[in-house]
Amino acid sequence: MLPPFQENLASLNMSKWPSIATTDTGQKEVLMRPRNLIKLLVLIPLLVSTSIGGWAYTQSVRSATNQLLTAQDHVEITQLYARFNQGSDFRDADLWLSTFADDAIFTLPNGQRVVGKEALTAWRTQSFAGRVGDSGRRHIHGSINLSATTDGAKGRAYWIVLDVSDKTPTLASTGYVDDVFLKTPDGWRFKTHTVHADAVGN
Repeated sequence: MLPPFQENLASLNMSKWPSIATTDTGQKEVLMRPRNLIKLLVLIPLLVSTSIGGWAYTQSVRSATNQLLTAQDHVEITQLYARFNQGSDFRDADLWLSTFADDAIFTLPNGQRVVGKEALTAWRTQSFAGRVGDSGRRHIHGSINLSATTDGAKGRAYWIVLDVSDKTPTLASTGYVDDVFLKTPDGWRFKTHTVHADAVGN
């Protein structure tokens, strides 16, 4: 079945219009029958609007599919995890804090939420308790799965923590994180960083 505008177009008897007439002066003129002229005047706006509508739809789909993260975005977000991990492991509060947006939300496995840079600074200072240097722990994030969003990116990654304070490193804990990222003038930052711990014994 043809769309309505194509049916109307097909209904026009093209063999009968336009017709050629010769004027008294011998010049030829193109004559349009009134009924076909009316149909044509109706169809022209319809055809134009259909074309514009199709173009607009194509552009909207193209715009949506163009919301992709670049290779550089992937590299920068991977580095964000690296700074987060090393800031934790080497008790570098400034490095750790540099991974968060100003209004970031950090959610721990027990459900505790730390909201905003000021609260994050206080929490990190308390957790380090004045200690500096190597903590004897190694945070590692892997299997990082990222996707673009309308205002940034989101991702999930697995994490493990190794205890390397002894000669034989041991597995301290494991889990995964759900993250939302914001691209700021200074680069990618955690908008939300939600930590989930695997149940012991599973």
